[in-house]
Amino acid sequence: MSAMLRGQKGFTLVELMIVVAIIGLLASMAVPEYYNFRCKAKQSEAKESLGMLAKCEEAYFLEYDTYSIDKGNIGFYMRGTPYYSYKIISADGKGFVAEANATYKGRVDSWVINDKLTLKNNQNGCVK
Repeated sequence: MSAMLRGQKGFTLVELMIVVAIIGLLASMAVPEYYNFRCKAKQSEAKESLGMLAKCEEAYFLEYDTYSIDKGNIGFYMRGTPYYSYKIISADGKGFVAEANATYKGRVDSWVINDKLTLKNNQNGCVK
């Protein structure tokens, strides 16, 4: 029986442990990048939705010659479950400011847009 085992080839325990350690090292580098990618993908929701909110405000302004503080008045609503919460901070006949806020892994992510269509990331929740 020992003669049969001598002819077989295989991996030693040390070789297998080295492979497991290398896989663990690669995974430890990939997982944080994956979470960062997910966070940035969620930020695209805020950018798109604030752009849509700004377009709704502009359409409302063209009809009523003022901006509205009420999202319902301008026809802005979100389908599904939005990741960010949206709020019109101020609106009058001269301009508006709207904000999107979310929390990602305990960090706040905040975006603001105004009537000049200036989009600004006040607090970046994706940066460590």
